[in-house]
Amino acid sequence: MKYDEGKHNSAEGKNNEYTTSKGQMTRHEEEGIEFNEFGEYTEFDQDYVDDFDDFDGIDDIDEEYYEFYERKKFTFIKRSLAIILITSFLLLSIPSLFYLLSDKYDFLDQNRNLIKDDIVKQSRPAVVSVETRLKTGAADVILKYGTGFNISPEGKIITNKHVVEDAELITVHFGGGKSYLTRDFEVMSGADIAIVDIDGENLPVLDINRDTHVSVGDMVTVIGNPLGYKKIAQRGEVVKFYQMKDSATSIFEFDININQGNSGSPVINDQGEVVGVVFATLTHENEGIEVKRGLAIPVSELPSSIFEI
Repeated sequence: MKYDEGKHNSAEGKNNEYTTSKGQMTRHEEEGIEFNEFGEYTEFDQDYVDDFDDFDGIDDIDEEYYEFYERKKFTFIKRSLAIILITSFLLLSIPSLFYLLSDKYDFLDQNRNLIKDDIVKQSRPAVVSVETRLKTGAADVILKYGTGFNISPEGKIITNKHVVEDAELITVHFGGGKSYLTRDFEVMSGADIAIVDIDGENLPVLDINRDTHVSVGDMVTVIGNPLGYKKIAQRGEVVKFYQMKDSATSIFEFDININQGNSGSPVINDQGEVVGVVFATLTHENEGIEVKRGLAIPVSELPSSIFEI
C-alpha cells in the first residue's frame, strides 16, 4: 500500500507545523507517507516483510469507492438505451447477483442483531459519514466517501488521511439532517490518520482510551458506513498484531468483514471506548476461500496531541 508524494495546500497558502513525541503533524500540508516496511510480529517470530507492497492481501478499503462526475450533455436516446440495457441485465442477473453478494452483505444481519446493544446505542450518534469533494479539472468532480468519529462537542473528527487528502471541500454528516461543510483538516505523518475540524456545538462524542492496549482475543465493535449503508455495527475479535520494521509502532487485525466506506471507522472496546481506527483490509486464503479482515491503528500508538480538545 503506497501513498504518492504530495501536498495539502491550505486556503491561506500557509504551512503551520508542529512536532509531537510520536510523529509530526502538518496542517493542510504533508510531504506524503509510504507504508512499505510493515512485517508480521508474533511472540515467537519476528520475520519482517522487507517491502510492504509484497505483503499479498493488503488493500486500501476505499481504493475504488468514489463517484466520478463529468459534466457533459447526454442525449435522451443514449440515456434511454442505457436504462434499457441495465434493466435487462439486472432482470437476467438478479438470482446470480443475490448468490454472489449474499456473503458480502452479512454485515446487515449482524447490525440487526446489535441494534439494541448498549455500546452500539451510545456510540452510534458520534459516528459520522465523511464526504470529500475533489476537483480534478474545470468540469470534473470526484466524490470520495468514508467514516469518521467525533471526539469534541465543538466538532473534531478523526478519520483516515486517504479519505480526505487533496480535498477541495469536506462534508461531515451526523445523520438526522445535521451536516457540516469544512476545508479545515490536518494529517498525521507516518500514519493514515486525519483530523477534520468543524464548527458545531453540543455534538455527540466518543471517548478515547489511550492507556489500555488492545490485546489478542479482545472483543471489539466497529461502527461505519460500508457500501453506502450508514452507521452499521459489527463485532469481532482481535486476532493478530503486525509491527513496523525498526519501530515500536504496530497495527492490529480483527475478525470483522470490512468493506468500502469503512475507512476511518472507530474500533470500540467493551467499555465503549475507541481503541483503534480502521484503515485497511487484509485478505487471507483458507482452503481456496478468500477471507477479508480489517486492520486498525491503535489509538495508543498515536500522539496525545491529536486527541486534545
